Amino acid sequence: IWKFSVLPAFTFGPGMYSRPQIRLNYTLSVQDDAARRLYAVDDPLRSKELVHFLGIAVEWWFSSSSYQ
Repeated sequence: IWKFSVLPAFTFGPGMYSRPQIRLNYTLSVQDDAARRLYAVDDPLRSKELVHFLGIAVEWWFSSSSYQ
């Protein structure tokens, strides 16, 4: 299996630790015959050489020191 991914992240503030943060994930998997045989016989992905995955993640932090 070969996997190729694009993982951009968007933050709303300066620095890596600024939150909230939105992350996108696109992955293309290129599967050979051996990898496709790992799927169940009736699984539609068994016949696909290329498999696409698209996802989104959102992360934010809450600081307990800001609550009074």
